[in-house]
Amino acid sequence: MERISGGKVSWRPEIAGECAVLRPRGVLDTDTYRRFGADLVRFAMDEPRALIVALDELALADDGALTAFSAARIRVGDWPGVPILLAAADEPLRRRVAAVVRRVPVLESVPAALAQAPVPPYRQRARLDMAAAAASARAAREFVARMCVRWRIAELFNDAQLLVTELVENAMRHAIGDVRVRLDLRARGVTVAVADADPQPAVLREPAAGEVQAYGLHVVADLAAAWGCAPCWPTGKVVWATLPV
Repeated sequence: MERISGGKVSWRPEIAGECAVLRPRGVLDTDTYRRFGADLVRFAMDEPRALIVALDELALADDGALTAFSAARIRVGDWPGVPILLAAADEPLRRRVAAVVRRVPVLESVPAALAQAPVPPYRQRARLDMAAAAASARAAREFVARMCVRWRIAELFNDAQLLVTELVENAMRHAIGDVRVRLDLRARGVTVAVADADPQPAVLREPAAGEVQAYGLHVVADLAAAWGCAPCWPTGKVVWATLPV
């Protein structure tokens, strides 16, 4: 697979056993760990079974930079819920990493990590790709309506449509290229995710003086059990929100 460069660290990703196996090469230090962690999140947005990071070609200049793994695990924990596992053939390196990185397994090899990767929970997924246009929000609502009927979650019909409307309209305000809507149904809830090519993260805007009506991401934050924004490859972001079933 194509090598992806990220400053001082380059990536060689491949797929094995439905997992994304990542082989970073370069230096992980206080200058690169933020970009490194963001790259991990980007790989998780493709929703592999797990992220397995082989550390053998990565130079660790600063133990504090290892917090990039813990931070990425937290960011992808709610959605898409992709586990992260690390692999290192060198035993002293494994001990060094395990002493800093909490709740992220450190295995002796990529095959061992593949064997330990958890079986993903049952889920149903659907995706709609569309050009940014005036009718995009309506098309997204119709898509969500169809899937709510098909998945027999009629109780979430109204809230899911409202979420996708706000997320699509938020993406349209800064639309660059196409917009992608993803639905992910699991036992605990349904997640509505909208991706666009604008790299600027979505943030809650404080209402103007005298403004009382909720709008945009405030509606999303009020409705959702959890929501967030994450970067995507090669550029852009995805904004997601989960409704409990």
